[in-house]
Amino acid sequence: MSTLVIPVSKILTDKLEQIINEIDCDRVILVHSSKTGSAIDTNLRQLESFLSSKNNKLDISIQPLNCSDYPFALGESFSNWIISDFKENNTEYFEIVISEDIAMGYFVGLTSLSLEYINLRCYLFSLTNDFTKNSTHSFNPEITYRLEQLPLFNDINKARDFFNGRSGSTRIFTSILAWHNQDRTRYNENIWFKSKDIQSFAISEGYEYTQSLITKHLSIMVAMGESFKVIERNAENETLYRITSVGRAYSWQNI
Repeated sequence: MSTLVIPVSKILTDKLEQIINEIDCDRVILVHSSKTGSAIDTNLRQLESFLSSKNNKLDISIQPLNCSDYPFALGESFSNWIISDFKENNTEYFEIVISEDIAMGYFVGLTSLSLEYINLRCYLFSLTNDFTKNSTHSFNPEITYRLEQLPLFNDINKARDFFNGRSGSTRIFTSILAWHNQDRTRYNENIWFKSKDIQSFAISEGYEYTQSLITKHLSIMVAMGESFKVIERNAENETLYRITSVGRAYSWQNI
């Protein structure tokens, strides 16, 4: 059984229905830090009824944590609740969506959970029409949203384990990172690359990699586990690739 967990925030509320429809799951749990019967809890239960009426096949519920928003108190309550739900309901997988404006305690809880034995993947929610972002590439005046995987410690550890003993894939991934670092705007999510781009760059750096060799290792990296893959392939054009948020975070390990 998979469970979608959403700590509710102001900027995320308007897009809840779209998020729920986008992520395949068996249960949806909307989390807040207030107590049962509070104004926030009461309002969210009205929202729960509204969402359930839109999708009566999905189990949607509210989970009050009944704690303060002090980072360590909220982090402890959130992580303890996830662990308890995992044990009581045999939850196989958690998908967690948190927004940029969420209380810091949820990030503290995720830090703890990412070192646990629980399977989970976290996404960072942001609105594309936030004109205060210091990037013209990610701005969109339409009120749409973006879900980006938020790398957790366990994701990065799995990526590191994957590359151990795979010197060929490590060399190709290192060249991919160097190609990105040559022009850091290439890290923008709308920038894709082809194997020939990496080949041309590698040759300029003195490495004689064939395009078939690069494509081979790109396919290996694309086939990594879904939660820790470092490269993804374009669904509409299989010759296009881009680095994932996990790949970018893993690169900070100075491979």
